[in-house]
Amino acid sequence: MRVRSTLADNMPPTYSNTYTMRVTPYTIDMTRGVVLNSGREDTGLLLASKAFDGVYSGFLGVTGWWNYYLQEGNGVVWGNDGVTGTPFAMSSADSKWNFWYPGLEGCYYTVVDTRNARWSALHVSSLDVSGDITGQLVYNRKANRWTLAFDAAASGTITIRIAGKGEAYNFTTGTDDAKAIARTVAFAQENDGLVFGSTPGDIMVAIAQKGPNTLTLDLSDPYRWTCVAETGGAVQPETSRRLYLSGIDDGVSGKWTFDNYLTLYNEDELSYAGLCDVNSKWGYKFYPEKDVWNPCYGLGSGDAATGTLVLDGNDNVPAPQAGLYLVTASLKKLSYTTTPVTSVQLTGIGDDWSLVQMEATARPGVYRAVVKPSAATP
Repeated sequence: MRVRSTLADNMPPTYSNTYTMRVTPYTIDMTRGVVLNSGREDTGLLLASKAFDGVYSGFLGVTGWWNYYLQEGNGVVWGNDGVTGTPFAMSSADSKWNFWYPGLEGCYYTVVDTRNARWSALHVSSLDVSGDITGQLVYNRKANRWTLAFDAAASGTITIRIAGKGEAYNFTTGTDDAKAIARTVAFAQENDGLVFGSTPGDIMVAIAQKGPNTLTLDLSDPYRWTCVAETGGAVQPETSRRLYLSGIDDGVSGKWTFDNYLTLYNEDELSYAGLCDVNSKWGYKFYPEKDVWNPCYGLGSGDAATGTLVLDGNDNVPAPQAGLYLVTASLKKLSYTTTPVTSVQLTGIGDDWSLVQMEATARPGVYRAVVKPSAATP
């Protein structure tokens, strides 16, 4: 190339010497739709546009009302239309909101269509196996897999079919469960992978060894779904729904008990929260299993208000002064907080959303308010 330059419109141009430049071409991978969380951070989850056509699809395991954004390979981020606020309407404008799923937790076949600015979510509520083995598959949301334990009569190859039921949510239905469209869902074998639709097809599965086996339908890779049988097969442990705080009230009982606990509210972050009437002499620790002292989470660093946790830590978490506290903990981030509860307010009675102050009673954690609704409370 050469550079052509002029100093003014009435002056002739001049040309530079020839410059040689090295050009390295590259492709933008527009087959990958990266799933971002509500904070626009990469979740590690993907939807795939195998046809390179701006339509991304795949299975995602989500909790009820889970929300996300989708980022294309060229950097464009899609979310819900923030102007109309209509569920399943899409926008890439700055005014966009995050997408959100219906209230049902579980496995969703998700399609994000950037061409028509619409997306949909098909909730797969059940899957049954028929053929050489029979049974109902069990879903593991975090692994995004369906499994079935069975006894193989011999090694070799078996033929099965997988079909089930689902509920479709889209721009027409919104997230209203009553309007969800009942669907038949099924898988069939195509080449060395699986395809998803409404009509089941034969699926050939190799059995390496007779005896106990686990059939696994793996939907975690949007580019290639698989169905395999593995000898034995470990059962995925369920996340503890409670996190116990032993020592939080030993100032009253004089003992470390498992009577106080936090409740799981975010399984992905392993986040727990609850109200506790704190009265502790020596501090406390967090225990995932009731009446089981190991494993536990002790103090990593911090004070009575906030800090970090460490697995099987020797030091107790410092307790705040006696009183009612909101206690939170995340076993993924290994952190905790305590917030004193000084007042409780009520709203929504009689469809009136102004705040009404409640009065504390003699029992910690119990508050009371006298209200007179002037209308229904929808």
